[in-house]
Amino acid sequence: MAVDLKQFRGAFFEEAGEHLAEMERLLLELNTDNPDAEGVNAIFRAAHSIKGGANMFALAEIAGMTHEMETVLDAARKGKLRLTGPIVDALLRGCDFVREAVAKARAD
Repeated sequence: MAVDLKQFRGAFFEEAGEHLAEMERLLLELNTDNPDAEGVNAIFRAAHSIKGGANMFALAEIAGMTHEMETVLDAARKGKLRLTGPIVDALLRGCDFVREAVAKARAD
C-alpha cells in the first residue's frame, strides 16, 4: 500500500519555516571570531532537516541550496573553514532563497 505524501507537505512547509527562522537567528548571533560549536551544529541540523524534507517532496531547488549550505557548515564544524562575515552573509542569502522557494512551492 502506497503512502500519500501530500498529507505531509503542509507539515514540511511549517517545519521548514521554523528551521529557517532558527538558522537566521543563530547566524545573526554567531560570533565569527569564536563561533559556538553547538550553534554551528544547530544551523547544520536545520539545513539538513530542510534538505531531507525537500528531497522527499522532490523540491530540487530547496534541496540543492540546503545541500550547498550543509557543505559549508560541515566544513566549519570540522574546522576546515572559518565562518567569516562574508560567508555568514552568503548563508543568510541562502536562507532568503530557501524561504522564497518554500513559499513558491507552497503556493503550487
